[in-house]
Amino acid sequence: MKLHFISGLPRSGSTLLTSLLYQNPDIHTEGVSGLCDLMWSAQRSLDNQATYANHRREHADRLISHLPALHYSHITRPVVIDKCRAWTLPLNVQMIERYITPQPKIICCVRDVPDIIASFERLFALNHTDTDDRLPFMSELDMSLVGLDAALQSGDQSRYLIVSYDRLIDHTAAVLDEIYDFLELPRYVHDLSHIVNMTSENDAVYGLSGMHDIRPQIARRDASL
Repeated sequence: MKLHFISGLPRSGSTLLTSLLYQNPDIHTEGVSGLCDLMWSAQRSLDNQATYANHRREHADRLISHLPALHYSHITRPVVIDKCRAWTLPLNVQMIERYITPQPKIICCVRDVPDIIASFERLFALNHTDTDDRLPFMSELDMSLVGLDAALQSGDQSRYLIVSYDRLIDHTAAVLDEIYDFLELPRYVHDLSHIVNMTSENDAVYGLSGMHDIRPQIARRDASL
């Protein structure tokens, strides 16, 4: 299994992108993954245990490095693109380098922040979301902005590919070609007229119905809609 990553900002087209990439029979994508949190928790736990930290450090590293394969053991497609907003945070990039690959490939979905907030506001209105219940989504935006800033500051185009929401919508085929080139994978001809989210998330978990809905065709839509 070859593992790559999708990160970046919320409300920036990542669900659309993962749904498109899933059309390729060699690529597995899905909703937000727990792999990053799982590896981080395991790393912290083992680092805090004297036996592993001192005498069995190498064994601890092997345990953590096997978690991605175990997490995706049910997947038969040769390429997996794991989605998590936190992958671009510097400590998590270091975790990728330590346990997965020294040369990670991270796709960063981006969008103008006012448009992201307008998109959230639309969802909040549709779901009658209380003010206090909105805070976790704004915290996620703040966290993802920190990670994105770190990616941009690095200037490492071999490690990070910035995919803007506007270009994804307006120049979809060209963006997909750029992604395949970035991941060093053969290009694939996607069906842009019949897009289906085959690994949809249960938005009830987030308390925000419609958060990961996508339309069957690529089309320009106002950020507030």
